[in-house]
Amino acid sequence: MSFRCYNDVCGGGDSKKAPELQDLAFKKYHGDTLLTQPSQEEDHVSYVDQCLKGITMFEYLYRVEPDFVQGDDVLVMKEIYTCQNVHRIMVSNKKEDQGINKAVLTSTSLSNKANITGRNIWDNGKKVETNGKKALALLEHSEYKQYYVDGKTLSGTVYEDFCLWIRQAMYKELKGD
Repeated sequence: MSFRCYNDVCGGGDSKKAPELQDLAFKKYHGDTLLTQPSQEEDHVSYVDQCLKGITMFEYLYRVEPDFVQGDDVLVMKEIYTCQNVHRIMVSNKKEDQGINKAVLTSTSLSNKANITGRNIWDNGKKVETNGKKALALLEHSEYKQYYVDGKTLSGTVYEDFCLWIRQAMYKELKGD
């Protein structure tokens, strides 16, 4: 979400000072209302609220599963995006639910419950952009280059193989062989 805020602000074309840009990123991330309340205006839903509802750009991250205990449908993150051996990461508006909730998305870290600041959002977005450029550079010099060009995977491979390769290549870039 930090990258989406960063990218929206950078793509806005406005020339402003860094604190003003960080404040814009903060408002896109949290919304204009109090941070403990969901956005009041339905035509401007914060990125946190969009993520918790699984709408717009965040829709592809989740699948809907029935929750037989509560009797409702719940959003569950697709395993391809978790990179963990966890079976289900639920998304919920309720504080007591484990998984992804508003407290997790708006806090600085899991151990520090202070709200993430505009500066943190901006810096995290810049890191994602830098790492995305590294991933594209690695891809340009790999056997998966064709997938980048036209979306066709190599013979005998699927999208998950491509995702695994890019994660491993980025890990090698970070940690070495």
